[in-house]
Amino acid sequence: ELRVARIRQLAGRLKTPTGRMVLNTHGNPASFRILATSRNKLLRPKAAPLPAFSVGQMRDLANQCGLQIIAAGGTGFIPRSITMRLPAKVTVGLERILSRLPVLWRFASNIVFIMRKQTAALQTTGNRT
Repeated sequence: ELRVARIRQLAGRLKTPTGRMVLNTHGNPASFRILATSRNKLLRPKAAPLPAFSVGQMRDLANQCGLQIIAAGGTGFIPRSITMRLPAKVTVGLERILSRLPVLWRFASNIVFIMRKQTAALQTTGNRT
């Protein structure tokens, strides 16, 4: 797959143990998007599915490319249909609060992952992030 080949190539450019790579995903299916996906399945069954890339898929991708996720954070907790109705200060404030809560990042629509090369131990046992 092209994505894996390109990320592997970029990961190869990490020359030191302190080297880091940042990857992001948009469309986390565990976010509020699950509501939109369910709505579309019920009301618009012929509509194209929304793009989705989960935390598990990113973990698998990282592992395939010899990378280990060392940190992650998310944004995009509030659906656009709601943010359009709220003052920008309210939306920004809520997003800022939600993004700082531990574990809640897994439910964000957009997630940023910080990775490094896997250590020898992880390469044999698999990435357990």
